[in-house]
Amino acid sequence: MNFNVWTISFFLVSQGNIIAFNALLSNGLYNIPVHTIIKFKEVTLNEGNGYDPNTGKFTAPVDGVYYFAWTYCSVNHSDAYLCGYVDGKLTARIALKGQKVHWQNTSGHLVIKLKKGQQFWIAVHGYPVKHLYPRFTFLSGYKLHG
Repeated sequence: MNFNVWTISFFLVSQGNIIAFNALLSNGLYNIPVHTIIKFKEVTLNEGNGYDPNTGKFTAPVDGVYYFAWTYCSVNHSDAYLCGYVDGKLTARIALKGQKVHWQNTSGHLVIKLKKGQQFWIAVHGYPVKHLYPRFTFLSGYKLHG
């Protein structure tokens, strides 16, 4: 049997092996307390159904190495620490302190091995966040390797 890239790609998609999601902050958030999990409600992709917009958490549907990226847009004079957590453990620290410009984007990235059922999320750490701007704030992730 002859296989080409399209055939292999189709096979992988049809077998449900793709795990990927992308979600945006649909409404602005104001005066967000420390430990608040950010819930990205506007889901544009959720292959494998790992991301839950109601909880803001991604649950690994299978064991593997995963990549996560998040970007947030905050307003001037903000301190904004939006950190990555795995099962409640602080895993990735991203911070913006003493912002001087009106709007500023900051990004975080994490590559990590997860077991089936482990969860990843983004939460406020250190200081309350004054304002997160919608549609310029998002979270995405996908499985790299099993």
